[in-house]
Amino acid sequence: MSDMKNEELDRLLMQALKEEPKVDLPLGFPAMVTRHVFARSRQFKASVAAVAWGLLTGCLVFIGLFILNASLAEQLLRILYSGKFVLLTVVVAFLGVQYLDQRFVKLRQS
Repeated sequence: MSDMKNEELDRLLMQALKEEPKVDLPLGFPAMVTRHVFARSRQFKASVAAVAWGLLTGCLVFIGLFILNASLAEQLLRILYSGKFVLLTVVVAFLGVQYLDQRFVKLRQS
């Protein structure tokens, strides 16, 4: 029974593939798709760069705070150290989601 369904589906598919498409694609469609794919592949690198810039900015702000008021900087460092696992989890989860998204995009393209 399933062989008959498969044969019928194959026949319908082959018939549909032989027909002209009912929707016309816009001019430059392949170029638009290519630009979109390359933009998505650079997204993970941009995310890593954003995290790195955020960490660098945070370090510079902390150094400036330490120069201005050392005791306040020590309190901030104590607070950040107590939440180190939360902060680390947020950064790793963000980068992990971006990485997995890029992996699935590449798998769908091949």
